[in-house]
Amino acid sequence: MRNLWLVGMLLLGCSRPENPAESAPVVHGRPNILVVTIDTTRADHLGCYGYFRETSPNIDSLAEESLVYERCIVPMATTLPTHTSLFTGTYPIEHGVRANLDQTHVYERDPSLATLAEFLRAEGYDTGAFVSALPLRAKAGLSTGFEIYSYSRRKLRRGNKTVESAREWLDERATEPFFLWLHLFDPHGPYDPPPPFDERFQTGDGILEWMAERDIELEGEQLGAPIQVDEVMNAYDGEIAFMDEQLGLLFDDLRGRGLWEDMVVVLMGDHGEGLNQHGLAAHGRVFDEQLHAPLMLRIPGLKPGRHAGPVSAVDVLPTVLGRLDLPGQQDFLAQATGVDRLGSPIAGASEVWSQSSPRQSEGGGIEYALTGPRWKYLRGWDGVEHLYDLRTDPHELRDLAKDEPEILAESRARTDAWLARQEAVAGGEQREATAAELEGLQSLGYGGGDEEE
Repeated sequence: MRNLWLVGMLLLGCSRPENPAESAPVVHGRPNILVVTIDTTRADHLGCYGYFRETSPNIDSLAEESLVYERCIVPMATTLPTHTSLFTGTYPIEHGVRANLDQTHVYERDPSLATLAEFLRAEGYDTGAFVSALPLRAKAGLSTGFEIYSYSRRKLRRGNKTVESAREWLDERATEPFFLWLHLFDPHGPYDPPPPFDERFQTGDGILEWMAERDIELEGEQLGAPIQVDEVMNAYDGEIAFMDEQLGLLFDDLRGRGLWEDMVVVLMGDHGEGLNQHGLAAHGRVFDEQLHAPLMLRIPGLKPGRHAGPVSAVDVLPTVLGRLDLPGQQDFLAQATGVDRLGSPIAGASEVWSQSSPRQSEGGGIEYALTGPRWKYLRGWDGVEHLYDLRTDPHELRDLAKDEPEILAESRARTDAWLARQEAVAGGEQREATAAELEGLQSLGYGGGDEEE
């Protein structure tokens, strides 16, 4: 089973560094930078995170060359807010993008916050972005700093088309260094992998045992229609495998061009997917299966290994740029709330915060979560608090809020303090969405605060 392979990997060649800072040398000059974001991809559906199915051989190969973060917990299980956090180093309350779509309005980023593309363009980089879905359209605010921002005018495009566009840009690009951002959307619902990936995975004892461990029922509901959850799992895994194949083509292309060895590579998921765990089919909430995303850094000279975490998407910029010596990086990083997770031997012993979008139904409200090395605190839309011991209950099935009042009170106080600090620097604004934005985002399941279920 894949889980046994993972245990062996942890004990042998990919053991965690005792002091991450000791294996974090600085890369001099201006290396080429590739950032890959994979949409709606649960970490626990990838081989390098212990999944028993062979969904991700190319991502797994990258993991063997990388520092893999075992507990990357994103700020929101929603595409645009988390991508904005990734590229600014700030939480959603700070940058202001709190949903893909909020009824008839969209959010705009605080204009005082620069993006990674803007910074790297100022440092002399060629910049190209190739994204696969409408939530990251040019008007969403992340196109600033990119010389080319390629996206589909339809609601989404397949990963092979996006990778093809990125490879064409590499053919035409005249100078180095370059910053390439590739975003793939295939694992997002509705799950409809192309042949032969539509039949790659079939229901068997393995997936049924995997579902039972997480208390996932075989029959469920999505968008008001009944579904057979094991069949949904099969299609979802097929989408991941298709996406992984496209990434393999890009990675091989970069190797063939002689660019791979000295390149900085970041691969991160923007969020996970419910798949009917906790009775929730999609994403937008704050349970672990929706917030836990893959994250790996491949930086020349950085020893491959595994980092226990937890870490947040807001930490990626400070951690990656902390390995570089670009002249203006300190001024740029002054805006970041995230921290360099390789800059301190105790960096892995911290906690991270997450939230949902504002809920537009059933009385409103926002969900919040505080994830630490052991405890997970969750405050629901209705204000009811929950507490989970992640060491003994990693799938968040046993609520210990009544059994651990002191830990609950401490978690509540830290979350309240964090919210007060965030609201003191809250930014961004809303504008009315265009008809095309409304139609496209609603067709992907986004709407009243993005509270997908």
